[in-house]
Amino acid sequence: MQELEKVKLFSRRSSQPVRHRPRQYSDSHLESLPLNKLKVRDAMQRYGGKVKEAASSLGVSRQEFLEWIAVMMVDEIGSHIADNYGLLTPVAQKYGIPRYVLSEIVGLNPLFDAYIADGVEAELDMAEQKLLETIQNGPSSAAIEAIKFLLSTRGKGRGFFHGAIKFDASKLSTEQLRRIRDGENPLDVLQETMTMTIT
Repeated sequence: MQELEKVKLFSRRSSQPVRHRPRQYSDSHLESLPLNKLKVRDAMQRYGGKVKEAASSLGVSRQEFLEWIAVMMVDEIGSHIADNYGLLTPVAQKYGIPRYVLSEIVGLNPLFDAYIADGVEAELDMAEQKLLETIQNGPSSAAIEAIKFLLSTRGKGRGFFHGAIKFDASKLSTEQLRRIRDGENPLDVLQETMTMTIT
């Protein structure tokens, strides 16, 4: 079983510390709580996703309840997050809890970050595949625009962007001009030495 690392956790949207920073429990403490997956799921269903009431019915605090879920169910919940392309809302609906509660659980354990990243990468793989299929089958303008939007926003890390690259060719060295003339990718040559403005 993986131990929860002693790290300062931050909200994904800001550099402010997460409001409910978890106490650093060992797995043995969490295992000693009167909880198991069946009890947790049953309590969440019975109380309609109301975490405080579900935790109270099991004799633990709200914070202990969320920390137990974040550590003991990370692989199960994380797999659902990855299967849903890193999106939390469909996973929260599956577990019958509000999205903000799932977001809080995810914020308690940095191991969820890998599942979210896997989901985003799977989504980008799908978009690239759809782009290739669209090119092969004859493009529809709506499909191409949707794919371009996805790849230009979430696919920037893979080199997709929308717009033109502007640079001052007069500032290129003779060596850079020679490399471009000899067939080297101009973006590779420029990337080594210049900052580019993408519009």
